[in-house]
Amino acid sequence: MRESFIVYIKWPGKLEGYKKWPVTLFGNDDHTYHQLHTLEEVRNWLKKNNKIYFSVQVDSYQQILTSQILTVIGPIPITERETIPIQDVYTLKEAALRWGLSDGSTIRKAIERNKFENHEVKKSESTWLITTDGMMRLYGPKNEESLPSLIVNKMYYNEETGKFQTERKV
Repeated sequence: MRESFIVYIKWPGKLEGYKKWPVTLFGNDDHTYHQLHTLEEVRNWLKKNNKIYFSVQVDSYQQILTSQILTVIGPIPITERETIPIQDVYTLKEAALRWGLSDGSTIRKAIERNKFENHEVKKSESTWLITTDGMMRLYGPKNEESLPSLIVNKMYYNEETGKFQTERKV
């Protein structure tokens, strides 16, 4: 099992930010990366440092400045499984409903673009089936708002200036 986080990054003109998922977060001392496992570790690192590193793939690190981060959500445990219980398999319509997507067409487009791994999706006659693990990997957890979060910077619209502004929270 590995722990992943959702990180919302500032994005021009987008109040809620840009979502990066799934990411593993790291601090870096003297060119040595060490994984941050909890929100408390993330908070403490950001208080002392102006940047943090994230990885989407193994051994590939990208830097992000503290001033660019809006919110960090997690950690979210991701379990690699060899077998999948039937209750973790959905039709596209069911998956869209559970993940709050408008309909199955969003997922169908992701399938057409080969965004899912072969073991995460299957067509049975004329019906597409998708696993919870595949949906989690691509769209994140379905109950994101109920997970622990750390607000790093709060972004708001200032009506007086007519511009978005940021207030540091960490």
